[in-house]
Amino acid sequence: MFSFSPKLFVLLLLIIYACGSDTSDLSRHGELFEEVVKTDKGLLRGIELGMSVEQVKEKEAVPPSEEDSNYIYYDLYLGNDTTSSLTLAYTFDTAGLATMEAEVYFSSDEHKVQLMDAFEKYLSEKYGDGAKEKGYITWKGRSGAKNIAISLGDESESAGTHLLSLSIYPLD
Repeated sequence: MFSFSPKLFVLLLLIIYACGSDTSDLSRHGELFEEVVKTDKGLLRGIELGMSVEQVKEKEAVPPSEEDSNYIYYDLYLGNDTTSSLTLAYTFDTAGLATMEAEVYFSSDEHKVQLMDAFEKYLSEKYGDGAKEKGYITWKGRSGAKNIAISLGDESESAGTHLLSLSIYPLD
């Protein structure tokens, strides 16, 4: 007769949970980061370059603020704070999603600095050290079969408000 130990059972449950979990702990980078990024799947918010308009809209799960055949734009408040907002702009070409732009507006510099640090740490963990140039940090990597770049910048000075921007685009 086969005997099954409780320790072995617990170990098997942990292995099954770890292999089957679709989520990561984005919260370790902060609540605001987690709200902006949503998931570590995809490049941002579960979205990959090449996706169709319908796939992007499904991932966002709220009606866009603006759209046409090759562009979708979202303007969202972050959390319960109507002084911080996120804008997302997705542009499409014949191959699907071509570029992604995110801008996060803050009422305080403190929140902007926290989110900038969280993005820098997260993207460096995912893609290695980014190249710093002219106020931006750019990471290069791959998404599927595409070479991509992700640029993060503090655009507060030129915008006249606390603004962090993130751009994702193909290099090919």
